[in-house]
Amino acid sequence: MSSASFLQIRQTSTFCLEPPGYGPTRRSAMDSWLLGCIPVFFMRDRDFDNYIPHFYEGWARNASVIISPERFLRGEVAMVDELASLSRARVRKMQAALHPPPHSAMPHPALPRLTPPCPASPRPAPPCPA
Repeated sequence: MSSASFLQIRQTSTFCLEPPGYGPTRRSAMDSWLLGCIPVFFMRDRDFDNYIPHFYEGWARNASVIISPERFLRGEVAMVDELASLSRARVRKMQAALHPPPHSAMPHPALPRLTPPCPASPRPAPPCPA
């Protein structure tokens, strides 16, 4: 799979699974946020606050899903069901926390230009295209 195809899949996905690696702030998680895909982290809730840098000023928690790694490894989490159980309102709120996605200002040259929906956002944003 080419890098452009991989990035396009993330850019058009609602959720991106972020299994543990070197750390939760590795490039994959950043790519998810930058491409407007809600990252799904496998970590304890308290670990999120310890490992996600403070310069995200709280918006990162509003734009992520956290799954207990212990529950997942014991087979207690059916991932599709878990994500489908999130209300549309909550998913929209998470997407709004990512809006306007940085890719709308700085697109990767290999990606087609997508026009994301224009949800209400708590962060100041430029006007949505007509």
